[in-house]
Amino acid sequence: MTRKILFAFLTVLFWIPSAHAQRTVDDITTRQPSSTSDESLSAESAGEEGAGTSASGQYNASQALPPAPELGSVTLTRKQYDDLRDRLDMMEGDIERLLGEQDELKEKSQLDRLNWSGSYRFNMNFFNLYDHTFLSQPTRLELLYDDQGNPITNADTGRQDARPIPYGYRDRNEWLSPAWTHRLKLAMTYDFGENLRFYSQLGVYKFFNENVNTDGIIDHGANAYPRDNAFRLERVYFDWFVTDRLAISVGRIASPDGPPTEMKENTDRRSGWGVQMVNATMDTVMTTLYLRDKMYLRTFYSPFGAHMEYQVNNDISLFDDQGLDILHSWGALFESAIPGMKDSILQLGFIHIPKFSPQDIKIHVPGTDTWVSPSEPTGQDLGMFLQASSLLQFKDIGNSGLDAFVSYNFTLLNPTGESMIFDVPQELAVYYPDGRPFIPPGADSQIIADTSYELHLGLASSENGAGSKNFGHAIYTGIRYTLPISEEYPTRIGGEFNWGSKYHAAWSHPNDQLLNKLGNKGLAFEGYVIQQLVPEHLFCRVGYLELQRDFTGGFIGPTDKVEQRIRNIYFLVDLAW
Repeated sequence: MTRKILFAFLTVLFWIPSAHAQRTVDDITTRQPSSTSDESLSAESAGEEGAGTSASGQYNASQALPPAPELGSVTLTRKQYDDLRDRLDMMEGDIERLLGEQDELKEKSQLDRLNWSGSYRFNMNFFNLYDHTFLSQPTRLELLYDDQGNPITNADTGRQDARPIPYGYRDRNEWLSPAWTHRLKLAMTYDFGENLRFYSQLGVYKFFNENVNTDGIIDHGANAYPRDNAFRLERVYFDWFVTDRLAISVGRIASPDGPPTEMKENTDRRSGWGVQMVNATMDTVMTTLYLRDKMYLRTFYSPFGAHMEYQVNNDISLFDDQGLDILHSWGALFESAIPGMKDSILQLGFIHIPKFSPQDIKIHVPGTDTWVSPSEPTGQDLGMFLQASSLLQFKDIGNSGLDAFVSYNFTLLNPTGESMIFDVPQELAVYYPDGRPFIPPGADSQIIADTSYELHLGLASSENGAGSKNFGHAIYTGIRYTLPISEEYPTRIGGEFNWGSKYHAAWSHPNDQLLNKLGNKGLAFEGYVIQQLVPEHLFCRVGYLELQRDFTGGFIGPTDKVEQRIRNIYFLVDLAW
């Protein structure tokens, strides 16, 4: 079909006499050759051999049948026909080549929509730990005697009774073994067009030459801890732009890369939610309403639970066990550029959990490799949680190379008095009242008793009683300065400071320094130097971080007083592509 169309088109374009230039070419057929040396071809029927040809072998229009009013006829010599056929073959080849190039361009266009990126980071951490905390849990058992010095025995067991004794204060101040870690991230994005895009990221984060048991890690912090050499899903979501102003996002949306972390991470901004608000990986449904250029309102909803609703073989018993109630969390974030300040932003946001239901989390038993799961909770509502946050961030203030940010967090905790219950096993050495180890006659070593104690964990601040309202506060601020030395290999120095009160509770997890700085209840400060090694791809950072911990706990309590300090000297190298 393509060949016929091209043949007709070229015939009209090159070979129709001027008298017939405006006529329509309907069909072209070959006539039988005449006896002349120049064989002729006519657009007439092949059965009219020799009709309308002159002695020269050329077609004579006057001798042919009269043309129809809307139909033209053309006579070509064999040479003209062969030339036309050659040109047609050439054009067919050109078209096939163009169509092939079009397919290649289409494939290239699709590949251009696909973008691969990644990073590799090597990190050395040197920790000093100071701990002078009073131990509220017993650390030994002391045998009981009456006033006459006779052992007091248990009527049920017939054994001598003992009472648990707190040891007093911890006395620890030491440098720990260096922690060497490395982390690999692989990201893929695909842009479907103007209104749809997809993003995913896998990551591996582990210590050098070891795998770590991390049973107690909850899902939204699963990528923040060194574990093993398995890839884990860090991000997977899509953005659907329903209109020019409204977008819907669904999936696993990570926020640890949000502002202002790009200052210390030496990158461009990679996430919307500021880390002062959410510094975790969460599975969410999110909407974004663009109010105007560089101003939007974002909302999210994220459920947490312990589901077992799936069928095993042909059994449905798991559907009968609903487990724990779903924890519903939702929130909103408003962001706007600051007029007259390049790349500077203002963020205001909140997160609300109206009913903080118990979660299937595990706690670590100190001094052991044991993790303990909770038993049946006393109720399905631990209390209400509300957080409000704000962030001001300024880039390159007055073209000076100075960046700065400041944020404030407010927390409201309203416990109900309900709690999760943990039966914590404990091995306690037995002593005489005078402090001598208890070694029964004939025994070779001190008696170690297998005991346990019941630990109740409710919403943080639950120790203040049901219905109490407890407020938390946190401040996070920092600066970074780019030295005017080299634009290609910049050197940057920076510092950060944060403080959290007793009832501060943050959606935060450890960073690459293995410390949860933003969740700290107390002072934390950090200083660092960044040096670019290869433009846009490789840099190193050396820094010092210190956390002074005044209280334990986060969302879950009780909140106990501690006296701890962690110092960290670190060095890292980061490669990105």
